[in-house]
Amino acid sequence: SVVLEEWDKHAFNTQNYSYVRINAPQTAKYIQSNLLAYIDNVYLVLDSQQTIEPAHLVELLNNGTLSFEKKKQIINKSESKVENIEDITDSSLRTEICRQDMMSATWSNISAMMVEDTDTENALNTFISIKENVQQLLEKAEQDSEHTPEIMNYLVQQPSIDASTRKQ
Repeated sequence: SVVLEEWDKHAFNTQNYSYVRINAPQTAKYIQSNLLAYIDNVYLVLDSQQTIEPAHLVELLNNGTLSFEKKKQIINKSESKVENIEDITDSSLRTEICRQDMMSATWSNISAMMVEDTDTENALNTFISIKENVQQLLEKAEQDSEHTPEIMNYLVQQPSIDASTRKQ
């Protein structure tokens, strides 16, 4: 058994879910069987934003026992972004993740979001209106040549991207 004084208290407070999953397997088992109580009484009441391992974030967001609203609260509490949006099974949640700028700015994520509905298109426009996201995408353009032509065409047509960003 691990004594609390031996734990990295900063990590425990800022990476709680992942920290417990990695460092306290018995506690993690208990949390899994009482997930909603943990989310309500621990995760969401921690003072700091939470950094969570990407696989753990996907696991929480795909959990069938948590409501859509609870998943939105998890997204709002997290500093971590979903690395691969296609790992999220609920299309409405994918749209919300995009709208909240909580997915990694990758060409494959943009491509995946382009096939959704009008609400998703609005969320995608919000996502790409954030200059940092477009800059990250432009930096990755050569690495992901599979998606680049299709997406570059899409981006150039978006009114939410200002002229100085288009020139890059």
